[in-house]
Amino acid sequence: MAEGYYHLYNFLKFRIAEALFRVYPGTLTCTELSDELGVPSGNISRIMCYYHEREYGYFRRMKVKHSKAFCYKLNKKGYKAYRSYLHRIRLGFDLNPNHPPRKMSTFCGLRKLTYKTKDDFLLTPEKYMPYLGITLQGAREFGLTENNLLDVVSTNILQCLFGLGFWTTVVYL
Repeated sequence: MAEGYYHLYNFLKFRIAEALFRVYPGTLTCTELSDELGVPSGNISRIMCYYHEREYGYFRRMKVKHSKAFCYKLNKKGYKAYRSYLHRIRLGFDLNPNHPPRKMSTFCGLRKLTYKTKDDFLLTPEKYMPYLGITLQGAREFGLTENNLLDVVSTNILQCLFGLGFWTTVVYL
């Protein structure tokens, strides 16, 4: 599990929605999301409880039989948010919808983007970089730099995308 970096505004929500979109109509628990995203399960559990308590409605929370755990499924509102965030990332804008879009380092100009094939939903690791930051612990203890972070993130993303056999179909809600 990768440590030493953090997600900027709404990027963790995007990555959770992305993982749940890949397995739709299936569900994932917090530990499965943690394994896929490379984020500690406590962080995933805390953020999912936060969304549930404030009734944001991005993810449907379901009880697992004979367990204290919950599993989550992507709702229609979550799918719309995922598509909106994906579109903003592909254009190179930040993910904060509360102000006019700010250009990130990956800004590539305004143009029409299509989502017809499964490859349209894939992002390169370079597109992820402006939305991640290095923690003080990551810089001091792990010696992370921008180049090292790109290697860690790209390895993590490739394991998530291709190691678990995703992308059998693309589902449109």
